Amino acid sequence: MSTEIAFEFTGKAADRSEVKATLDGLQFALDVLNVASARARSRFVQQMRATLEDLGVEASERDLSRELLSAYFEFQAKREALQTLKGEEPGQERLEAWPNPVDGASLLSSVAALLDRYCVLPSRASQTIALWVLHTYCYRLYEVSPRLALTSPVMRCGKTTLLTVLEALVADPLPGAALTGPAVFHAIEEHGPTVLIDEFDLSGGANQELRAVLNAGHRANGQVPRVRKTYQCFSPVAYALILDPLRPVLPATLRDRSIEIKMVRKTLETTVESFRLARAQQETIVLRRRCLRWAEDSALSIIEA
Repeated sequence: MSTEIAFEFTGKAADRSEVKATLDGLQFALDVLNVASARARSRFVQQMRATLEDLGVEASERDLSRELLSAYFEFQAKREALQTLKGEEPGQERLEAWPNPVDGASLLSSVAALLDRYCVLPSRASQTIALWVLHTYCYRLYEVSPRLALTSPVMRCGKTTLLTVLEALVADPLPGAALTGPAVFHAIEEHGPTVLIDEFDLSGGANQELRAVLNAGHRANGQVPRVRKTYQCFSPVAYALILDPLRPVLPATLRDRSIEIKMVRKTLETTVESFRLARAQQETIVLRRRCLRWAEDSALSIIEA
């Protein structure tokens, strides 16, 4: 079902591109028709007409037809869902989405190319990690968030470097080498960060508690019960660890929940650039904004898939 929208431009509309963006938003509403109450329709009319008038566009009641108004709830639901996709930390300036639509394949290629530029990775690992990076911007729309496990048999295989690059790419990063279970589930409960754990040790009581949080937070309904409260712990997690040489495999519970990237040391023939955030920040911010825009534009498709 579709409706043509014909607006009259007045002399007040100085920026036609801004007007077009508004019209594109209205056309999107037409594409996600639903049933709205009379009160919701009335409020939608008031909001959209006021916005259009500020841009110098005259909108008649004919333009705001019943088909358009019936999209109100889907339109509002999308806007509310997108607020949860924004990568931002409390007290920090909100990340603004890229202004133009983003091609997903091109975006993944750009992220993978940056990873290959700074990190020594197994074949095709950069594409896998790029997909996981994009997942951090829309994980709330899924039932499961796979963990990204960066493993190696020995030290100095580039795990910390990769986590540092990921910190500059993912949504709302929470990096740390001494994170505890309570620290992680409190942070997730507060703002749902992407948790990046370096030097993860599978031994010791404190890390057993952290393992429990990582296992429970794999699914959207993951919770950690405590005496006074039950904490939500669903969030993306990447962790780096050196495997036991006598048994160089992840524990079964983590293995079932993780995408494992087996890191190796750089050889003399391998050449990568040194990662310096100050030098790469301009590029990584653009990639983050493009990831956010893709997540916004794809939210309904992901939900309906």
